Formats: sequence, C-alpha cells, structure tokens
Amino acid sequence: MDKVKDSKKELNETVDIIKEYIGDEEEDPKIDVVEEIIERKDDDKLEFKYAEFLKLVLDKGFINVEEGKKIAMDNGTLLNAFISDVNQKLYEYIQDQTIIIEGNYIKIDDFYVDMVKELVINEE
Repeated sequence: MDKVKDSKKELNETVDIIKEYIGDEEEDPKIDVVEEIIERKDDDKLEFKYAEFLKLVLDKGFINVEEGKKIAMDNGTLLNAFISDVNQKLYEYIQDQTIIIEGNYIKIDDFYVDMVKELVINEE
C-alpha cells in the first residue's frame, strides 16, 4: 500500500508540473459549438474539385479515362481513389454509386444525371 501511495503522490506531482507548464485552461464551450457549425457547414457542400469535375462530366456527358487520370493526378491521387472519393461524397445525397467507368469513359450513371445536375447547380 505504501508503494501505491508513493505512486499516486508522484503521479499528482507530475500532473501538477504539467499543468503549471502548459496551463490549466478549460476550453470555452462556445468555441466548440462554433467549430462544429463550421465543420457541419463545410460537410454540407461538395468540395470545389469535385464540383468542377462533375460539371465537366455533365457538360460533355462523359470524359476519357486518360483525362480523368490527369484530373485525379492534379488533385494528388490516382483515378480510382479520386472516383471513389467523389462517389463517397455523392453517396450522402444520392445513396448509390454515381460515377462509373464504362470501357474507356468516365460518366455519371444515367439514372442519377438529373440529381447530380441539381446538386451542382445548388452548390454554385
């Protein structure tokens, strides 16, 4: 029991030293609420790179896989990962895989074209 008491005492001393060094400030709950609202607001919108990509696909009806690879590389990722990211973001709205690769082309699933158009228009 003496060892436990000594250990607790040393732990308390360590905690006191750390509090003294970094401060014992309590976070302002108002800041947390504001940060949560900002995060929620940001999550509600498509990221700019995705909106531009979707506009391009909507305008042309499809894009070549090579063009898609270039866009993905410009965004710092590989094509499949980029398409997966776009589909993941769109899943929040459409609840299904939206961007598909057919042959040598990347396109929006025909069933969801109007939904994506509406989404992109609302994001502008």
